[in-house]
Amino acid sequence: DADAWKNQVSFELVEAPEGATLDSQSGQFRWTPTEEQAPGRIEVRVRVAEKGEQKKTHEASFWVMVAEVNSPPEIESIEDVTLDPGEPLRVTVRATDPDHPPAGLRYELGRAPKGARNDATTGELLWTPGEPDAGKVVKFTVRVREDGIRPKRTDISFQASVNKPARPRDTVIADLEQQGLEVVWREDNFEHKFQGQGSALIVNGEEARNVEYAEPDSARQDANRLATRREALQMAELPDSWAGPVQYLQRENVLLVYGGLNQEVYEKI
Repeated sequence: DADAWKNQVSFELVEAPEGATLDSQSGQFRWTPTEEQAPGRIEVRVRVAEKGEQKKTHEASFWVMVAEVNSPPEIESIEDVTLDPGEPLRVTVRATDPDHPPAGLRYELGRAPKGARNDATTGELLWTPGEPDAGKVVKFTVRVREDGIRPKRTDISFQASVNKPARPRDTVIADLEQQGLEVVWREDNFEHKFQGQGSALIVNGEEARNVEYAEPDSARQDANRLATRREALQMAELPDSWAGPVQYLQRENVLLVYGGLNQEVYEKI
């Protein structure tokens, strides 16, 4: 009778690893090794004692072989970033090996734009976006690999959004639209002697021209020259729709040129 036998003896652990248990009645041994206990050869020693007056005992040992389970590296999450052209991106990928003892880790660039580089030891990633990257969303993938035989690896990805710098005309267009005008920009590099880049704005169906400058000082210089020697910067060809006097109006980095007869357009420009 198994139950009768169980009532005649009791079990206890003499030597066992941390976390192990032994049912004193059934003799069932339970233990789940931790990462710190692997790999290893663990001895378990058990004592069996009779119940009753004689209380004879007997001890026996067995060994548990704990194998190493190689887990992949764990990487801290990386948030997406937003930056401007010319602004350096500096991100440090942080990873750990959960195994005991931990293996050495190496960092590798997977997917990355031209010019990006990383430190294989520290995980630091560097990249500086250029003007061609403006308005783009650039994706990065970094691979963390263990040193040693049959290494495990973990990949992590994030993305960098590169801002598209506002052009001088964007501010002018937004201001005109806020005043209730319908504005359409049109690339039209008309012949001129200004220091900036010329294009056309169609405002409520009326053509105006704008000259964009990298710096407001250049726009002011041209505006001053117009005030003293307008003929020096006079445009060779004017739109057919211009029947009035040609007006030159400076707004920060932009010089607006208009020669139409629409009073509302002229006043709001």
